[in-house]
Amino acid sequence: MALATPALGRPFSLGMLYDCRSDALIPGITLWKREALEKDVSVQPQNNTSFEVLASDTISDKSSALSLGLSLKASFLFGLVEVGGSGKFLRDMKSSTKQARVTLHYSRTTRFEQLSMNHLSMENMSYHNVFSKVTATHVVTGILYGAQAFFIFDQEVSPVESVQDVKGNLQAMIRRIPQGLGLDQAKSQEKRTAHTFSCQFHGDFALERNPVNYEDAIKIYGSLPQALGSRGEKAVPVTVWLYPLNKLDSKAAQLVREIRETLVFRAEGVLEQMAEVDMLCNDLMRHPVALTFPEVTRKIHQFGSHCQQFTLMLQKQLAQALPSVRGGSLDEEAIEAIFTRKEQSPFRQIHIKDFLNRKQQELDVIGSYLKGLANVAVVPTENELRRVLADQDAEYTVSFNFSSLGASEQYLSDVAYWLQTNKYHSEEMYRAPNSLPWFQEKGLARKARQYVREFQAFAAVNLCSREMKFVVASVADAGSPGVSIHLYEGGDLVNAKFEPPAQPHVPLVTVETTDTVALTPQAADFGKDSIEGYRVQYKPTGGDAWLCRNTEKKEAKITITGLKANSRYQFRYSAVCRAGLSTPSEVTAPVRTLPTTPPGTPDITAEPQAITVFWGAPLLVGEGATISQYRVEYKEESKGTWLQKRTGSNTNSCVIEGLSASTKYRVRVTAECGDSGESRASDEAQAVTPADKPAKAAQQMVRASTLLMAGHPSIYQIQPDYSQFGYHQYTLGKENPRKMNKVILLVGTPGSGKATVIDGMANYIFGVEWQDGFRLKLTHRHPSQVTVYKIHYDSAYELTHSLTVIDTPTLGATDGVGLVTRVTEAIHVFLTTARDIGHIDAICFVVRAPSAQLTATQRLLFHSVCSMFGKDLKDNIMLLTTHADGQKPPVVGAIKAHNIPCAVDSDGDLLHFKLNNSSLFATNKSRTAPLSKLFWSIGKESLAVFFRYLRTTEPKSLELTQKVLKSRKELDMELQELLSELQVGLMKQEEMVETQRLLQEAHATIEANQDYEYDEETQEETLVPLDEVLLNCPRCDHVCHFPCTCAITDTDVSKCSAMDKKGFCTSCPNRCHSGAHFIQKFATGYVRRTQRATNWQKKEAYYRARAEAESLLERQRIIEGCSMGGTPQLTHKCTQELTLLRELSLRPNPLLSTQHIELLIEAELEEAGTGHRERVTALIEAKRTAEMVERNETDAAERH
Repeated sequence: MALATPALGRPFSLGMLYDCRSDALIPGITLWKREALEKDVSVQPQNNTSFEVLASDTISDKSSALSLGLSLKASFLFGLVEVGGSGKFLRDMKSSTKQARVTLHYSRTTRFEQLSMNHLSMENMSYHNVFSKVTATHVVTGILYGAQAFFIFDQEVSPVESVQDVKGNLQAMIRRIPQGLGLDQAKSQEKRTAHTFSCQFHGDFALERNPVNYEDAIKIYGSLPQALGSRGEKAVPVTVWLYPLNKLDSKAAQLVREIRETLVFRAEGVLEQMAEVDMLCNDLMRHPVALTFPEVTRKIHQFGSHCQQFTLMLQKQLAQALPSVRGGSLDEEAIEAIFTRKEQSPFRQIHIKDFLNRKQQELDVIGSYLKGLANVAVVPTENELRRVLADQDAEYTVSFNFSSLGASEQYLSDVAYWLQTNKYHSEEMYRAPNSLPWFQEKGLARKARQYVREFQAFAAVNLCSREMKFVVASVADAGSPGVSIHLYEGGDLVNAKFEPPAQPHVPLVTVETTDTVALTPQAADFGKDSIEGYRVQYKPTGGDAWLCRNTEKKEAKITITGLKANSRYQFRYSAVCRAGLSTPSEVTAPVRTLPTTPPGTPDITAEPQAITVFWGAPLLVGEGATISQYRVEYKEESKGTWLQKRTGSNTNSCVIEGLSASTKYRVRVTAECGDSGESRASDEAQAVTPADKPAKAAQQMVRASTLLMAGHPSIYQIQPDYSQFGYHQYTLGKENPRKMNKVILLVGTPGSGKATVIDGMANYIFGVEWQDGFRLKLTHRHPSQVTVYKIHYDSAYELTHSLTVIDTPTLGATDGVGLVTRVTEAIHVFLTTARDIGHIDAICFVVRAPSAQLTATQRLLFHSVCSMFGKDLKDNIMLLTTHADGQKPPVVGAIKAHNIPCAVDSDGDLLHFKLNNSSLFATNKSRTAPLSKLFWSIGKESLAVFFRYLRTTEPKSLELTQKVLKSRKELDMELQELLSELQVGLMKQEEMVETQRLLQEAHATIEANQDYEYDEETQEETLVPLDEVLLNCPRCDHVCHFPCTCAITDTDVSKCSAMDKKGFCTSCPNRCHSGAHFIQKFATGYVRRTQRATNWQKKEAYYRARAEAESLLERQRIIEGCSMGGTPQLTHKCTQELTLLRELSLRPNPLLSTQHIELLIEAELEEAGTGHRERVTALIEAKRTAEMVERNETDAAERH
């Protein structure tokens, strides 16, 4: 039975001998002579063409495409068969797993040639000894001629693509080729895809040029039918038929048996596996890391070479065994033993897979590290590293080092040893080493990640430094397996285990002073030993520019000076090492420097049970900081707990009461600034409270006073120092700058009891008691000017501070607007000239307690005084009610009803103090003395309450009040100027009214005489053309003939019928001669015409009135120009000043409010007191000014 087998590009011919045991051709030996062989050969046409698209690239599918039987397939797998032509397709394997492959198989047959039965007859054979002497088993008896071609299309698959998807697209494009569809008929996407293909060709055709791309493949595929020649003469054997020789002669060699199918499949599996190993090795060598580091590529290439060497050795063993098994001299167990030894070798699939997986992991791990070091240059070899280190510009080189890439690997050594020592003949089972690769060592992954992170961070900060270079290198370092960081200085390795300092933690920030902040560094553990110092950066919050400060050594505390007080700053810092800086720490939360420097060291005045603490204000108050109050802390020397008392305001003194006598106290003061924080505490001061209170000053004061009136008691006039500065000032004692000075302003109308209040205060301060035989009088009468009483601190006085009392004038009998105007003017003069009064602690309205209503003068006075002060003084206004008893004074309700500004107490009532000085100068020896003594006690206690409160009030600077007074003064001047200008305006307005009247009269005259021209009709002579001529005698003024139709001319009229024979006219009265006549072609007529006539009398009156009107208009313009002058500017300025005053002052000026003035007028008329008519007249006059002001404001509002 003949055996069909593919030719696989081998040079078969009819009659050729063939050994099926080794699938080898035996050329040069045959059974027939040439002439006999060529005789009777049967040739049959066999034209057939087919194509097939192969999507698989396995050995099995390739074998099927070439129609390999099991026997030939085994020979091919075992390495016995050398293929050619299209058969080379069997050996073409993919080079990468990331490669999509589709193959187009073209097949064509042309003819079939075979030997006849005559050839197989023994008598027709020439060489019978071939049967016994040659190893051939078969003879070629038939050949199918034709050709095959394989177009192999490959496309690289990107990481984001699927091999199957790419292969599907590739198949669709390949199927177009047999259909003759070129790229010109393809879509744009298909054209782009086609350009990504590569093409290989394996075939039985002799081509001028093999195709390399899709377009080449289309052209060549279309030319294949012609490539075999017109008669198929270029066809090659495709399939051959072999006839067993033992069928012809039993002495011939024969095929005893074929090996089992399972052994063929096993061989196929091994070769597929090794082909895949080759692809995987290629893929690994294309990995970016392998392309970067030659050591990695070397190992992979070495392993791939070992695998290829092993494959060749395996095929060699199989090739030696297979013919013997087929010939019967060996059993199949010999082949099985070869496969068994393969499984016992280092090339067992599990070992290979494990090695390749580890290599892939190693490359991925290194790749992830390099990705984290993307901005750092890589020096792949030690030679390149040496060139970098030789750079003279870089003093320091920091290298991230892979220290184990070039290290030997036991498995690779075992593989090489196994191959070199012919271990493949051994039956010993190979055992793989159980050592872990460097990247799987415990803790190394975490270490490496940290090294990468910190190296990259360190490089990012220092990369711009010209003295430094950063590289990634691979240098063997057994002391630091895996990764390490090397520090080179001047080209020499100075630290093989260098750890650059990591980003430090946020520092601890301590604000120390107004310009100093202390930072406590918090270094990270990584690189801590490398730190040699720190670089601190700071900036104002919201700013862009960082300021720097470097420390020379590794300090535990860093102090930053030169900052601005009460300013918010942010800080960060870097650790400094030998080679550079770390990444700066995170920016701290904003911290504010202290708002002020510490207050001055306290100065203490001690009393038995109280101390008065005075301190200097901080020397520096930061911009935007405001001292809201001070906190005074104190404690007994023997105790540890600090007690505290807050001043409640920005005052530089404080009284601490309830202390123990004969006790040592320590005191310190802190300035509090609200949201801005507080200062550091001042230096401590110490004081000892005395055992007893000094003797009262009353007796001593009496001896220095003048007796006014002897009696029980006697009254003495105190004799203070007197001075005059535009106001009167009386001073007692010497100023003590360490003691606070409380300033009060007393305001009241005549009869309110102001003078008695001041004298009562003096007797209280100097310690006068009821039983004393004297009373002291401090006040002096100056009704028209402000009087100031200054009582400087003395330890013998009842007060712990100095006291200044400002007494406003009462002006005797003056009342109403006049009183108020003169009082406010006196206060204005005082406040603008008194240089030593910079603050006020209290504005006291002195009123009689029993009064249920305020007089109009009181209301006007209190409102007017409030309008002179800034809004910041509202909480410093209080009431002193005289003639008070134990009940709530009715006058408090009256003041509240009229909305007069005043502080409120804890109960919500207007702040008031009930005073009763009715017994101040009362006799203490009469029968009524017990009752007077009661009122004395009430008065003394009420004053004590008042002074205790006064001690706690916050003094208010007069800065805002000075602005109010300045603005009031400017407004008064502007209002006076405006009033003056308005007076001029009124006069101009009257003149304007008269001008308007005269102008109206002039216009009336103009209107009455403006028709001085009129139309007049007349008749005028005119010449009228005639249709026929007439004969006229000028002498007689007579028409002699009309119409004249005679033949006459201008020179000869004698032929007219009116002439006789002699030439005289028969018609004209004088019978004139014809020569006196003339021909007239026009007649005289009359026409009616209209013409303008003038009434000269009217015209004269019109122009006289018109000239007068123009003169009046010019006069009006002059008046208007003069009257408007600067009024708009003044009005605008007045409005501005009023707006400013409303913003600054405690109350609007009541004399600039018509509503307020009307209420005062109404109150005056209801009271109808003495002089009320004059007061009402003054209020009406003030109302005019107020109306003007309000009108100006209304106009300004409408303009806006």
